[in-house]
Parts: sequence; C-alpha cells; structure tokens
Amino acid sequence: MTDHEIMLKAANCERLLNDVYLKEALEGVELAAVDIWKNSATGEQDKRESAYRTVFAVRALRAQLQTYFDAGKILKARNEDTNGPQPEAGNLA
Repeated sequence: MTDHEIMLKAANCERLLNDVYLKEALEGVELAAVDIWKNSATGEQDKRESAYRTVFAVRALRAQLQTYFDAGKILKARNEDTNGPQPEAGNLA
C-alpha cells in the first residue's frame, strides 16, 4: 500500500470514527447485546455467547478503524520529520 493510500484510508477511518450516526448505531448494537447478556436465563448459554461475540465484534471494528487512523497519523508525523509539513488527505491531527 502506498503512503497516499494509507493517508486516504486514515482520513476515511477518521470520518467513520467521528460519524454521529455510525457511533449511535454501534453503541445501540453493543448496548442491546449487553442487555441480552445481562437478562439471559441461566440455561441460555448460547444466547450469552452470541451477545458476547456481538460486543467483541463491535469493539474489534472500532479498534481496527482506530488502528488505520493511527497508521496515517504516524506516517504523517514521520513524513513531516523527514520532509517538513505535508498536505493533508483529511484532518489527521
């Protein structure tokens, strides 16, 4: 992947991480799964495991988006150290 592609990916991930509707949707999915887990009966192990996998998947998605965003920030900082300030592909701070 080229530096430009990394920066574009990072900018898009920043947009997604800050998107109000995506945040709301992911929080809703996570809260619903936690509610299922908390309110499951003793014998509903499969239901709890499914809820856990859902929470884990939402958190993994957020973490992966953050990783891509961080890669762009690191690349930008490295390039600035080497070449001076670079034009931005987004608002990578």
